Amino acid sequence: MMKMMKTTIYIAGLVFLASVIELGAAEAWFRRLDIDAYENIIGLSRVSASEAAEINAYLFIYDSAGRLNRVEYRCTGHALPDPSFGVQRIEIFYEGRSIYRKYTDGTGKPMADESGIWGTRVILDRHGRNIGVVFYDEYENIVPDMKGIAQRLWTLDKSGRKSLERFFDSFGARVVDNRGVAAIQYQWNSSDKLIERRYLSLEGSPVLARDEGVYKYRWIRDERGYPVREDRFGIQGEPIIAADGSAVIEWVRDENGRVTKEFRR
Repeated sequence: MMKMMKTTIYIAGLVFLASVIELGAAEAWFRRLDIDAYENIIGLSRVSASEAAEINAYLFIYDSAGRLNRVEYRCTGHALPDPSFGVQRIEIFYEGRSIYRKYTDGTGKPMADESGIWGTRVILDRHGRNIGVVFYDEYENIVPDMKGIAQRLWTLDKSGRKSLERFFDSFGARVVDNRGVAAIQYQWNSSDKLIERRYLSLEGSPVLARDEGVYKYRWIRDERGYPVREDRFGIQGEPIIAADGSAVIEWVRDENGRVTKEFRR
């Protein structure tokens, strides 16, 4: 095995990770799981172990250095396939300038997720920042997912934020996904919150994603950073009605940031 490399896993913010290391905690429970734009595994809405035994929850297990090395989905304490990925467990290995994630059942037997992928490898740059992800089958061959993408690689801007993401096949040739999109361009605000996303062709030209009917999304956020409005645009910069029937979505949020009302037009 290659030499392990320390990197940062963002679990509901750096403050929580620091507390895990300081207190020597070995595990934590969360109501929800998400994979962010940089392929970090994120736990959302932390709960106690006793509360987790009564609900559907994710168990995050850490090594002695505070790094995440396993995630399990439990339904009232029993291992079940996760509703988002279709697997019971994600096992994580730190291998040089990459992080390998293997999907398994509750006993550790390898299995595929709902997109037919058996494992993923997150690629790191020399600073330990995530710059890509590669998909594997059960024999650790590079294979495409259900969208037709085998590798996603991205460049970072001067602030370390994802700037331009491109799609590749198993052999490293650029491809378009099943929406006709070859690349995605991102724009962030000064607080590192995403405010714009654009779809591009192989030539770098604007393109409408087939399943969405949209070229560009733009978000307005409140002072806490929560999105309160989403606008959809066509190739010429005109407002466009997306495949879901809306050109604009607006949200009203409570003091905890939760959506209480949604308006579409």
